Amino acid sequence: LEARAGLGTLLCRADQELVGLSILQEVLEEDPERINARFNMAVAYHKLEEFEKAIEHLEIVRAQDANYKGVKPALGRSYYSRGLTLLRAERLRGAVDAFRSSLEFLKYNAKLHYALGLAHMDLEELAEAEAAFKQAVYLESDHVPSLHNLATICDRTGRDEEALEYYRRVQRLTPHLE
Repeated sequence: LEARAGLGTLLCRADQELVGLSILQEVLEEDPERINARFNMAVAYHKLEEFEKAIEHLEIVRAQDANYKGVKPALGRSYYSRGLTLLRAERLRGAVDAFRSSLEFLKYNAKLHYALGLAHMDLEELAEAEAAFKQAVYLESDHVPSLHNLATICDRTGRDEEALEYYRRVQRLTPHLE
């Protein structure tokens, strides 16, 4: 069983995910508690952009061992990737939920806060969007897309002076675009 789990993992890492997943699935059918096989399945599903399956397996790993090495960052990345997929598909409420789940694991990621802000902005939830963009800027002071969206929100909500300040920051950071 150990050798088959190792083979499945190696195949997944060697871009033979489908064969590797098949072997790992057989291993889990015989021993559902084999945590490393489940974790490696989740990683393979993530590589295949099957984020829901990746999340499902990672949540099982976390339930079996909350401190399993790598499970929390992997969950954060999978929820974030799922959120991006939903955002592109304009399934905005699902995107917000996925990004919020990702925040549990990646709270210091400016790109994640920016993506959450975009979803809120598209939902016309401007206060929530503004908070997300401000957090992105707090984490990465030169995050131009967040600064630009903050300017847009301020402009749309009648805060002209604040909007102008954000626009000026964007101009200072992107002089090549003038």
